[in-house]
Amino acid sequence: MQQPPPQGMQQPPPQGMHQQPPQQPMMNQQPPQKAYSNNLPSGNFQQPNDMMGGELVSSRSVAEVLVGVSNWMWFVLECRRCDPRYMRLTVNVLPHSQEHANKSKLTYGLIVRPLAPPNEGEDLDVVNFGPTGVVRCRHCRTYINPFVQWVDNGRRWRCNLCGVSNDVASSYFCHLGANQQRQDRDERPELNAGSVEIVAPSEYMMRPPQPPCYMFVIDVSATAVASGSVQIAVDTIREQLDNLPGAPRTRVGFLTYDSTIHFYNLKVCTIDMTYFVCWV
Repeated sequence: MQQPPPQGMQQPPPQGMHQQPPQQPMMNQQPPQKAYSNNLPSGNFQQPNDMMGGELVSSRSVAEVLVGVSNWMWFVLECRRCDPRYMRLTVNVLPHSQEHANKSKLTYGLIVRPLAPPNEGEDLDVVNFGPTGVVRCRHCRTYINPFVQWVDNGRRWRCNLCGVSNDVASSYFCHLGANQQRQDRDERPELNAGSVEIVAPSEYMMRPPQPPCYMFVIDVSATAVASGSVQIAVDTIREQLDNLPGAPRTRVGFLTYDSTIHFYNLKVCTIDMTYFVCWV
C-alpha cells in the first residue's frame, strides 16, 4: 500500500514513463501599456466597456498601420502617415485593382477633421515656407509631403497623386543623399510628418485679417451701482485688457445702460472722452 507523498513533495513517476517538467506558478501579468500596430484588433472587435482605450505608437517608417477602434484614445508619435484623428478611412484594406473593386462592390468613406484638437503634448509642427510660398503640385495642387519622389538630384519632385513633375525653387533646393532623399529631410516637418500646420501667405486670404473687437456692455443702473457689480466689472476689465488675444491690433469698445444707452468715443486723438446717449 502506497502512502501519498508529504505535502510539498512530488511522487516520482513510474519507470518507463516520461517525466513532465515541473510547472512554474503563473504570475499575474500586467496587460501591455501600449497597443502596437501589429496588435490592433480587426474591424469586428468589440471594445469592452471597462476598457478606457489604447495607444497607437507608430515609427517614422512607412510600415502598414491598421487603424483601431474609432473611440480609442490615440497617442501618435511622429509618423509619415496622417494622424487618424484628422483623417481616416472607414476600412483598413482596399482592393488593389479596379477589377477587384468592381467585384467586391466595397463602399467606403473618408472622415476628415482638420481642426480636431490634439492631445496634450501633441502639438503639430508649424511650417512657414517664407518667400518661397507654399510648395504644391502645379497640376493637382497637392501639398508637398513625405511620399513625393525626388528626381534630377533634388531639382524636381514628382507628385505622389498625379505623377506630374514640379520644379524646385532655388530657395527650397537641397541635394539628395545616397537613399535618393533630401539631405535636410529630418529638419523639415513637411517631409516627415503626415500632419502639419502650414502658415498661409497673403495670397491665400480673401481679405487682410480683421482685428479682434471686444465690446463690453455694463449695467450702470442705480441698483447695479449700489450692489457693487459695476465696480467689480470695471476692475476685472482693467485687469484683463492687456491679456486679450490679438494685440496690438485689438479694438475695445464700451456700452453702458440704465434707462438710456450710452456709447463712448475712445479715439486716441480725443483728449476728453465723449459719449452719446440714446433714449429707449
